[in-house]
Amino acid sequence: MIDIPTQSIEVTCPSGLRGVVRKLTGKEAAILADRSLSRQGTLVDEILRRVWISTVEAEPYPFKVEQPIPWSKVLIGDRDFVFLQTRIVTHGVEYSFKIRCDDCGDSFSWDIDLSKLPVQSLEGENLERFKDGNVFEGVLPSGRGFKFRLARGEDAARVLRSMREQRKGRRDKHGERMKPNPLIESVLMRLIEIEDVGNKPSDRREFIESMGLDEIASTLDEMDRVDCGVNMTIAVCCPSCENEFDVNLPFDENFLLPRVRRKSVGSTETETATTD
Repeated sequence: MIDIPTQSIEVTCPSGLRGVVRKLTGKEAAILADRSLSRQGTLVDEILRRVWISTVEAEPYPFKVEQPIPWSKVLIGDRDFVFLQTRIVTHGVEYSFKIRCDDCGDSFSWDIDLSKLPVQSLEGENLERFKDGNVFEGVLPSGRGFKFRLARGEDAARVLRSMREQRKGRRDKHGERMKPNPLIESVLMRLIEIEDVGNKPSDRREFIESMGLDEIASTLDEMDRVDCGVNMTIAVCCPSCENEFDVNLPFDENFLLPRVRRKSVGSTETETATTD
């Protein structure tokens, strides 16, 4: 029986990984502000390493429960879930964030209960495929077959580094500096091979970049269908114009910071919104 400290919770991740997570302390606040970790794509790994107290069940990973979790090898769906639970154990289930309406342009606040976000588990055949090498098969809208894997933390870190490099120097055929496309990068980081397409990463990139946006979105949907994690797409309604639209929960290092009220000498009380 594990002795769970106060201000901590036991969590079961979408894959079945189970352990104890503690609340954030002031020491982690300094890490959240560390730009070098952010640039390297390892900031989340460092936070997870610190808040994960102990492992109760390591399956489906080949880790030993008494050893530290190598978070770069953990599925993004599990990492996101632990990140979310860290916010909950530290600040509670209520979360408020600001949105700008994509119709009228007005900004407004939206409140959600983080404990009610839908979670998709990894189970059945998909769980067995992950444990048996993490190779999945799909069909592109064109009918061409492809193989892919469920992304881990190291894949996300590699994409972040790649996108930064692209911002520095990648240019199109007209010599214009190219902006990285998160939609394309999200597909590429999971792709293993495409039927009748070369095995080089550049071959896969060229093929995916030539696809229509609707085809890329459809490919992502097929990958997500077998993956696990938290659904962070939220339906909102603008109070000014009643426009209804979807937004993604702002899920970065600022997500773990609180909204605090601070009094400064010689001034009235002001609100510092660290999550804005």
